[in-house]
Amino acid sequence: MVDSLYLENNEKINDLYEKAVENNEFKDKSEKIRKELINITLNEAEKISRKKPRLKNYHRINRKLDNYQNKIESLKEKYFIDPFSYSPIHIDLIEKNNKSNALYNLINKNRWDLKSDIITTLDRVGNDSSFIREASEGSGIPLEDILSLIHIESSGKEFALSLNGCINRMQINPRYAKLIYDEVTYQNNNLAYFIKKNSSKDDFVENLVKNSKLNIAVGVNYFKHLREYFDDEAKALVAYNFGIPNLKDMEDNIINKLYKRKFSRDDLKFPTISYYAKYKNAKNTLKEIKNYLS
Repeated sequence: MVDSLYLENNEKINDLYEKAVENNEFKDKSEKIRKELINITLNEAEKISRKKPRLKNYHRINRKLDNYQNKIESLKEKYFIDPFSYSPIHIDLIEKNNKSNALYNLINKNRWDLKSDIITTLDRVGNDSSFIREASEGSGIPLEDILSLIHIESSGKEFALSLNGCINRMQINPRYAKLIYDEVTYQNNNLAYFIKKNSSKDDFVENLVKNSKLNIAVGVNYFKHLREYFDDEAKALVAYNFGIPNLKDMEDNIINKLYKRKFSRDDLKFPTISYYAKYKNAKNTLKEIKNYLS
């Protein structure tokens, strides 16, 4: 099973993380950094909602977010948590190969750049890995689909902003927050209950930034809504990123390209095709990693 290969070691992950959290110095420092990240994300997302930033300023914002997140990773290393040993995929490798860098050696040998990126994504979502598995089970969306979506949207970063102000792992757009809230809470599943329990419509955007699990739950349930609406994975994925109105306005010849077995260079010039191709590549890569681990 994919979930057992990727996320079966959640108790070990949580035990290691809780061990560090018990350290008051780590807790105080990491919480202080998280507050900075939350404030930066909310302030910048609000600014972007009024005016799209210049590319230079956009990169500056994300460098700032990355710098703060790197500080948290450094604290984890200092207080007993090595990010490459507490992630689920590396625990598997340690148990199977008795060394944590086995897959990295294989990556270097085969020049698997995409695989390296995927593993980085899996490392970044480590603390929420148990919840991601529950979200997969609750929504009926395969785990590799969710992980691939997280990978192409944010590379697994808990704090990330797009040029349009979309926020964090699942890149939820604050401009459509109230509409999205309705779309993800009408469904009769545990994720809808979790969303309603952890946020009202009025403070939805703020909670999407503060609560990483809520961000994941919303993204997964919205993806589920789109898959049911279109009954088509390709269209659902494109609608997730580009919006339903934009998808409906696309020319048929572009939509038809989504179903090709292999995309040409000319195909990949279309943003929609390029986006879907990245998703398919991520899914295939996760399957290759699964085969290696098994």
